[in-house]
Amino acid sequence: MGIKGQSSIEYVIIVGLILVALIPLFIYSINKVNSEIKINQADDAVTSVANAANIVYSLGPGTKRFVQITIPSGVVSSLVNGTIVQLLLHIYGSTSDFYATTIAPVSGSLPIDKGTYTIALESLEDGTVRIGSYNDTTPPTVTSKSPNGTLEVQEITLRATTNENAHCRYSTTDATYSSMSNDFTGELQTHEFFIGSQSVGNYTYYVRCKDTSNNLMQASAIISYTLIVNSSSNQKPLVLLEGPTNNTVSNFALVKFTYNVSSPIAGIASCTLRLIGIPDGGGSSDQSIIDSSIVENTSQSLSTSLAKGNYTWWINCTDNSAAQNSNVSQTRAIRVNASQDESFIISCLGWCGYNGFSNGVCENSIPKCNNNCGLPYSASHNCYAGSTVSSDFCTGGPESDTCCCVA
Repeated sequence: MGIKGQSSIEYVIIVGLILVALIPLFIYSINKVNSEIKINQADDAVTSVANAANIVYSLGPGTKRFVQITIPSGVVSSLVNGTIVQLLLHIYGSTSDFYATTIAPVSGSLPIDKGTYTIALESLEDGTVRIGSYNDTTPPTVTSKSPNGTLEVQEITLRATTNENAHCRYSTTDATYSSMSNDFTGELQTHEFFIGSQSVGNYTYYVRCKDTSNNLMQASAIISYTLIVNSSSNQKPLVLLEGPTNNTVSNFALVKFTYNVSSPIAGIASCTLRLIGIPDGGGSSDQSIIDSSIVENTSQSLSTSLAKGNYTWWINCTDNSAAQNSNVSQTRAIRVNASQDESFIISCLGWCGYNGFSNGVCENSIPKCNNNCGLPYSASHNCYAGSTVSSDFCTGGPESDTCCCVA
């Protein structure tokens, strides 16, 4: 027992010596990592503030911006003066200087207590930039907006620029901010909304914005423009939509879009189907499908699967002349009520609808295609279910699944 007890004591002593050697190394490593984090935070803080000061200065008086920074522990003092943004940090037993320079004179202060802060910056009339917290009670203003004036018919994107970070909305009638249901994208100083193709006419939109301090514009900025067809419009392709009709509700994820196009001066190089939508599952959808095999004055089609949701669509065609004249169709709306991953049961009516036909009749006897299919066979009436089209009947597949689809 004496020998075993002595061995245990020796084991404990060895483990203790190892721990005595490792603990200081562990503590040193932790301190080293913490110090590196503090250095990175201090450097990032002064650099972020200086960059934001340069931006608001370049955008001119009245411009505001907010930047989020993290102040590490150990900051002794801060300085915002002249063209210097500075933090003094106690690190490694001494004081280190972290600073960044600006292109504009700056004034104000930065916090020195540990924490994450949102720092306000404003470009002043005297050419300086004020840095630091202040009570913002001034609503944002729209400094520029587009489109404006008289324009040739084209795809339209509404744009507005504000003097500070803000969220903007618009409507076709003047209203309060909370009553406007259409939101621009962009939470900083640039805001836009894609309208799409519009017809000839006069358009007016009213814009109001709310800044990050919840100050609301009390009067609307107005975007107003006129769309015309210019004198060269007779050289542009003529794009006519065929189907689906406007405000169609589709019970199938696969949708076939049909159109007809012709050019008075040249062949058609390509046409593009544009689809802008809001799926029921959230987010947004923006698709472009190009068709480069165009036969003029003949029905053309493009098919795609869509998630359940609401969409607007149009066709844009370009000819192969030297001028590459292009033109857009009218815009139509479509609602899709089936998700892309829903199973599809092959039946007569379902098969017809899935392939873009409005109706169908299942036939169990010969002739399987009768007057319901509009025989003799024509381009607007088709027999389906994996069958071969015949002027007498459709063959192939179980008789119960043989169907005649009516356009």
